[in-house]
Amino acid sequence: MSARTTVLGWLTKRVGFPFSEAELSPVLRRQVGEISDVEQRIYGLTYLIDQKMAAVTHLRSSKNSQTLWIILSSALGALLLIVVVGIALFLVTYLFYRKRKTTERLIQERTLEIENLKTEVASLKSILDAKLMTLTPEIFNELSSAHQVRVASSTSGSTVQVVRETIKEVVMVPCGYCRSLIPQVSPRCPNCGATRKS
Repeated sequence: MSARTTVLGWLTKRVGFPFSEAELSPVLRRQVGEISDVEQRIYGLTYLIDQKMAAVTHLRSSKNSQTLWIILSSALGALLLIVVVGIALFLVTYLFYRKRKTTERLIQERTLEIENLKTEVASLKSILDAKLMTLTPEIFNELSSAHQVRVASSTSGSTVQVVRETIKEVVMVPCGYCRSLIPQVSPRCPNCGATRKS
């Protein structure tokens, strides 16, 4: 399911009646797009958090394994200290110790990254909620009358026509004789009856 579909589902629940995106004005569609972008970012960050948490789990497992090898190699090294093998085991112990320290540092870095990403997700979620709260009444105001007509027509069984009014701008010019304003496309003055001069 796309982020846009998810956001439209949320808005439908908040507005209180079903609507399609095509019914929205371009301004509201743009705002739905912005909210969808925020939702898509939240989804991406959540996925990234999940990946980093899996990496931390794997690193912790490695750390535990390294700790076990440290204990085993140091115990064997202590037993065989006199022999060259004991020295080698202590060297191996030291190398495991350094690797464990590196793993521990990586765990701390990833944990900090996860916390920063969670903070960003929380911030984006609050922005998303604020934008949804702002957009909900605008959609309701824009579409509630059309929804009421749709509901009335479906319950009464009769056909209801929705009439849209188109307003055209008419340029007015003064009459050359009586100076009253007449439409620019009119051939005669409605006040004095004179033919309009070109």
